[in-house]
Amino acid sequence: MNLHSFKSIRFFGTFFFTSKPINLVIILFYSLFININFLHSKEFVIKNEGDYKNLYKTKIELEDIEKLLIKNNQELLSLSKLIESSAFNLKSKLAKRYPSIDLDINGLPQFLNGQVKNNKRFNTKSSQISVNPSLSLNWDIIDPQRGPEIKAAKDSLQIAKNNYLIKRKDLVQEARSRFHNYQKSFEDINSAKNILRSSKLSLNQSEARLQSGLGSKLDVLEAKAQLVRDNQFLEDKKEDFFKNEVLIKEILNLKKDIQIKKDHRIIGYWPYTLKESLKNGLINNISLENINFQKSLKKNESNILLNDNKPFIFISNTFSSSFARGSKLAQFIDNDEKENGYSNTLSLNLSWNIFDGGESRNSSNAKTKESEAENSNFLNFSNILEKDILNSYSSLKSNKKRLVSTKKELDYMKEALRLTRLKYEAGITNLRELISVQKDLAKSRENQISAVAIFNLNIDKLERLTGLKPSNNCYVNNALIKKDYLSTICNL
Repeated sequence: MNLHSFKSIRFFGTFFFTSKPINLVIILFYSLFININFLHSKEFVIKNEGDYKNLYKTKIELEDIEKLLIKNNQELLSLSKLIESSAFNLKSKLAKRYPSIDLDINGLPQFLNGQVKNNKRFNTKSSQISVNPSLSLNWDIIDPQRGPEIKAAKDSLQIAKNNYLIKRKDLVQEARSRFHNYQKSFEDINSAKNILRSSKLSLNQSEARLQSGLGSKLDVLEAKAQLVRDNQFLEDKKEDFFKNEVLIKEILNLKKDIQIKKDHRIIGYWPYTLKESLKNGLINNISLENINFQKSLKKNESNILLNDNKPFIFISNTFSSSFARGSKLAQFIDNDEKENGYSNTLSLNLSWNIFDGGESRNSSNAKTKESEAENSNFLNFSNILEKDILNSYSSLKSNKKRLVSTKKELDYMKEALRLTRLKYEAGITNLRELISVQKDLAKSRENQISAVAIFNLNIDKLERLTGLKPSNNCYVNNALIKKDYLSTICNL
């Protein structure tokens, strides 16, 4: 009974002896209804407690990782700001194609008050208020630096965009790697629980055999020792699970608990040959593209410095006017006197830095050498990229065979454990052999789980290196593996 129903019953009980019979019936019915309602509510909360907990968890699937990274990752947010900065810089360089207009006003307003004394002529006084606005227009007709500056700004913008894409792809690969490890740790926990259940069963069987006189105390002790080891093994896997959860929450910048699909399986297949993978890796790699943009940027910076010694031609037009009230250098001050005027000056101007001691040329040559150095960087990175693709492709190929062998090994060990347990129950073998087979089965399960995780990591790495998408069709590029393996891999 909850507090509310208790207070209600006590309140109505106070008036029990002073109420009419019909009121007493209503009071009893009301109290019964409160208790029934409370019991149903409590039962509903207990039944759905797990669902309520799941409501506060962020559900994540492998396909959601890139969206979450773009939305939450602080490194990507920082790089996106650099793209905006480069875009504004490009706009500022493009603005040099257009004329500039300046408005200058000397005195807003300007007050003049003074007196001049002369022993040969009459003295003069000044008392005047004036405004002198000036409007200037300047337009660079020939600017040797403008073109290279615009090209350099475009290169910088493209480099900023590529840096964002490179970091995004790297983070996606890292996040997917952590996702696979998180799934693997969950499978490891399930495997550890199965091992623990098997150990408990072995302990129960050894104790039953001891009570029946068919077993020995040594068997029971060995079973208990194995149970303790398996308990610790489960705790270690839970600790790994917690660490992997922290890692994936950190890279996705998530504060809430997460919930993922626990279906640990192969995410796809690589239908491309080694030649196709290498070719597309060199074509699609953004880092190689960025090296080319770096080369172009340094070349344009070299041209900017070199063109500093070329003539600049620009048009200038200045419109000036003045408005004044009062007298200036007059014998008598007339506050009603007014004066105004204007002038317009249009000119074609030239500016030419003819000689600077070779500073511009030497600075330009330095940038040219930096641009040429990017050729070596391109070749070096290409070699590294080819090596990484070769290693990942070779690793994927060998891991396909490992998937098959671990699957067969796991099936064999399951059957071996079943038969060994039957032999133990029949008294044909001892507990030590049964425990040994249990350990082998646990190792087989661990090998199978690791093989799936490594295969998925290889797929993700090849996708990152080549820019190609894996396929859901297992029966493509059968030359990678013998045909008798295909049906096994495709059913994993």
